[in-house]
Amino acid sequence: MFLVDGVHPRWPFWLYQSYVVAFWPIATFVLLTPIVAALGWIGVFSAIRERHQKAAALVSGLAVICFWLAYAAYTHAILAQWRYALVLAVVLAVFCAPGARVTSTFLNVSLRSLTLVAAAVALVGQGLITYVAFVDSGVLTRQLGMLSPIRPDQFASRAMLDWIEANLTSSSTVLFTPHVREQPYLSLYRGDLQRTGRIVSQQYFETRNRVHSQASLTSELVQKLKSTNYVVTSMSLRELGLRDALVRELVQPVQDSDGTYVWQGIRLRLLQRFGSNLLWEVIPAETSN
Repeated sequence: MFLVDGVHPRWPFWLYQSYVVAFWPIATFVLLTPIVAALGWIGVFSAIRERHQKAAALVSGLAVICFWLAYAAYTHAILAQWRYALVLAVVLAVFCAPGARVTSTFLNVSLRSLTLVAAAVALVGQGLITYVAFVDSGVLTRQLGMLSPIRPDQFASRAMLDWIEANLTSSSTVLFTPHVREQPYLSLYRGDLQRTGRIVSQQYFETRNRVHSQASLTSELVQKLKSTNYVVTSMSLRELGLRDALVRELVQPVQDSDGTYVWQGIRLRLLQRFGSNLLWEVIPAETSN
């Protein structure tokens, strides 16, 4: 899904392949926080060096999981996503206590002091993740924003679904662009409205195993907009994360002199803002003329 026609739009192929292999051990330093992950890896290498028989199964399991994730991502069977790295983080967490004891002895510091440092670094790290989620701009937001426990306008999607259900007739349809469709809350709760045909959600995939190029996705969105009443777009970068090669909202209307907006020759009227989500009314061609 990163690749369009087998090519990453922004990175050299060798860089992307290196990234998906290196992602998995690096991900543990984000998911477990830096100090805790470091203690875990120290515990792993300590168990290998001292040849602890009881730890052999866990060390072997950790190696197999890490290798499988790297291989699957390298062959594009899976994406380099945080959720897949959770299993690696869980197994690694078992080695944190032994790693802490080794580190405490080596540095001649107490376990209490080490715990306080780990907690302080964890809080700072989580604060930085929350900060980049609120900044909502750049590569760090795309990579880390989804991990923030607090997000700007985090209940806006619920308000939007309530508004759609209360204000739109059963014969009206709303198109969710792929950027909007990927939002976690909407992924969970749009189902009833989608089954009744009131919501149409556009996917990134052209076929089951092939992601859209920007040109093909634009073409499909234009065709669907001609037969729908409303469209929802997003101004946020937080929801994309590691999912796709199209890093920004594709439907970005430009305001015309009469106050309406135009995208690909289709006129739109801005109805409501729900946080980073924008609800537009599609103006029929005969009306706009």
